[in-house]
Amino acid sequence: DLIARRILGKEPESNYPTVVTELYKPSDKNETINQDTPPTHQLESYSGIYKANGFGAIKVITENDKLYAVLPTYKFDLAHLNYNSFYLKATEEFKGVYDPEFTIKFDVNTKGEISVLKLYSQKEPIEFIKD
Repeated sequence: DLIARRILGKEPESNYPTVVTELYKPSDKNETINQDTPPTHQLESYSGIYKANGFGAIKVITENDKLYAVLPTYKFDLAHLNYNSFYLKATEEFKGVYDPEFTIKFDVNTKGEISVLKLYSQKEPIEFIKD
């Protein structure tokens, strides 16, 4: 919860003490789309602003055929895992010492449109609804 709150620009919750034992070291490996299990939609379909009550907004943008998540504190590369699952990968501007590599899964609505971003930073994912 502390890390999710930090990258979303929210105040920490005092009831959840945190112990950090290792410093985060981002990988400089260049991630590409997994061609065995590609995204179900064109990358531009994932772009938009996703909002969750109490957590603010995440803006997803497409630049140079890559997806990025723009949060209040940092911009992250969305590295592809499989189908509609990605993870937050630190960009050069990231100066945090905690591991930000949370999984993000996009869901579709009954019309087949990307409509929900799920951020897996806690026991249960935080659901951000696309505007």
